[in-house]
Amino acid sequence: MDRTTIFISSVAQDALSSIRNAVFEELKNMGHEPIRFEDSMRYIHQDAIRTCLEYVSRSDIFLLFIADKAGTFLEDEGKTVTHLEFLRAYHENKRLIVYVHDIVLDTYFRTIRPQIKQSLVQYLSEHGKEPDSMLKFISENIKEEPHIAENYVWYFLYDAEQKGIYFEKCSLGVEILSNIKSYLSALFKESLQYLNIRSEIERSLEHVELYGDFYELSLEFISLLQNGQITNWRRLLALLRSKMVGCNIYS
Repeated sequence: MDRTTIFISSVAQDALSSIRNAVFEELKNMGHEPIRFEDSMRYIHQDAIRTCLEYVSRSDIFLLFIADKAGTFLEDEGKTVTHLEFLRAYHENKRLIVYVHDIVLDTYFRTIRPQIKQSLVQYLSEHGKEPDSMLKFISENIKEEPHIAENYVWYFLYDAEQKGIYFEKCSLGVEILSNIKSYLSALFKESLQYLNIRSEIERSLEHVELYGDFYELSLEFISLLQNGQITNWRRLLALLRSKMVGCNIYS
């Protein structure tokens, strides 16, 4: 059976262990195929980061949990491993479900985000461009007690928000399971709507392809016209011949 593959991503911190474990078991019981680093990838490949990204690419849904820690930062990439996983899922158009610890999310929208916006407006007026490094810019301009979250978390949330990601709020407990199950149920219901009109969608795609061919051919025909006269009859006949099927063409 081809099951839905769900990649569970988060920083490896104790505060998120109970959520990860509970979600993993529940998704498995629901008949899905959850993937997390500690179970599926630890011994698969020496390059653990590349392996993680490969599994993100193979997944159908990317489920991310964000708390107060940034995780392992890669100097060469300028980003954390979790952030790289998120970016891979985003650029490959995976279904993204992002949960953020309630205190962190409230602080971001109430305090951090306004500071970033205000500082960015001032920076743009002075330099005429955005900062070369948003991570460095955010770290230098936000004023928040560090016990709420590490600076990189604010950068991560800002980057995700700029990409149009919607955040779900969660507490550090297992009550999040009902919310995830409701989300997946809504996703299944949405998919059924498209399955019911699958034949219509397939026909529409065929029409789009035909229209694209017609549009390109029309542009070529127009390019052969000048002041109402055909400028290259040989090219015109070649175009017509390439599109005509089912009968003999005579000189």
